[in-house]
Amino acid sequence: MNFDSLKIDAAMLRDVSLADADRIKGFVSGTPEADSCENSFATIYIWAQAYGLKLFSGEGFDVIYNMHDGRMHFPISPKRFSPEELFGLYKAFERGGLIGGKSHIYDIPSDWPAEFPDCEKYFSLRSEAGDFEYIYDVESLIDSSGPKLRKKRNHIKHFLTECPDYRLEPISPENMAEAFDFMRELSLEAGIDGEAEAMTRAQGAYGELGLDGCMLFCPKGNIVAAAVFSALTPQIYDVHFEKSYHDVPGAAQMMVVQEAVSIRALGGKFMNREQDMGIEGLRRAKESLDPVRMYKPFRADVKKL
Repeated sequence: MNFDSLKIDAAMLRDVSLADADRIKGFVSGTPEADSCENSFATIYIWAQAYGLKLFSGEGFDVIYNMHDGRMHFPISPKRFSPEELFGLYKAFERGGLIGGKSHIYDIPSDWPAEFPDCEKYFSLRSEAGDFEYIYDVESLIDSSGPKLRKKRNHIKHFLTECPDYRLEPISPENMAEAFDFMRELSLEAGIDGEAEAMTRAQGAYGELGLDGCMLFCPKGNIVAAAVFSALTPQIYDVHFEKSYHDVPGAAQMMVVQEAVSIRALGGKFMNREQDMGIEGLRRAKESLDPVRMYKPFRADVKKL
């Protein structure tokens, strides 16, 4: 693909809509970066308003553009862009006034530099630990096997002692409002930018996005945790939201186990719990669950040629 004569400006971008689902899912299916939550259509749609995400559609590819940060993502396409093509596309955005001198290309697939060693001619690649995604084996989470999960097992025992009569409910049209109200309240208390808005967007398109979820109750019918997830691939499920009351010991750990049980019932084998965003407490929590692997994308700074 040659982008030498192309100028991509704001008028050529469009809002992310539910009508884009089949196209983007088709592009992602079967590619190595299908593991990445950034390529989940549900994730893109849910966070589009909060992050100012727009779409540029070309022949056989889509590009996510972040209006807030002024940066483009690596193209979503069944065909890998070469360094020359990626550089040309970046320059097309630059000619249209959408990219400044200090911008970078986000979410470069982890194996792309090995596939295209000459990428160093055009780009300086860097990795940031806050971008890494944590992927877990569902069976290990259910069994809580391994020394790293010992503390989690103790928390769950505490929960079962305090809440022997707990129950789990799948999120359904009948209880969806209760689940999302619970999660939004905790998100607003935590002050997480844009998350409550993203939750509302997810709730409004729950069925269309193929979302699943569950709620944990204990005791006396009170909700103490909830989570929403969806399939990245038939084997990998992405956790979009997960909230629990911290004053109910073990509720968070029990919620993880119940998510894993629900995902296994749907045919999933792995759980992507997304990035830690460089937040130390979140990083410790994700590491404590003993990920089976990490998805480690790059950021690409464009060289002046």
